[in-house]
Amino acid sequence: MLNTEQLITYFENAANELFKETAIQEHLSDWVKNGHGYYGWHSIKYFLYEYELHLQQQSKSKREKISWKDFSIESYSDDYESIEHIYPQRAKDPYWTERFAAFSSTQKRLLRNSLGNLLALAKPRNSSLGNRGFPDKLGDDKKMTGYRYGSFSEIEVSNSLEWGPEDIVKRGIKLLTFMENRWNLPKTDNLQKTRALGLGFLTKK
Repeated sequence: MLNTEQLITYFENAANELFKETAIQEHLSDWVKNGHGYYGWHSIKYFLYEYELHLQQQSKSKREKISWKDFSIESYSDDYESIEHIYPQRAKDPYWTERFAAFSSTQKRLLRNSLGNLLALAKPRNSSLGNRGFPDKLGDDKKMTGYRYGSFSEIEVSNSLEWGPEDIVKRGIKLLTFMENRWNLPKTDNLQKTRALGLGFLTKK
């Protein structure tokens, strides 16, 4: 298994090769067309892990909340345990049905699997817990569980008061901006990023 520095070098080289001739949004738009969107991107775990390290560095904390060794070994079928859909795949809670009622099934799938809706968890989580409404995901102060007590990425999301389509786009743009800066990719504007996230339909509303 590659160590962290080797992984960083590998993905930097791969990204430079991938994006040197074609705009980033065109490549990313292609990725989101498949049924799993960004959730099906083979590098999603590594990218979310890099973002987690970035937040850790910003916090000036030496405490690692996600171990790459543990985070990277799970199979795709079990990834819901370490990568959570904030707006869940089985969104039956009234919190979600009310906020996403206006969208078609295809649009809901794109929102669920879009980059800004995917979250690296510090501890594997039961899928039934991940299907709860956003306020329930934020934290249980008695049990010390939830986003407020999780990874640096979870804590960042816990600062949001709500979680709807606009929040998914906003976080997705933030993550793509991080990707551009981290991998020295060509800069794009927010409209281009929104399309790259597979959420261009939101700009037409």
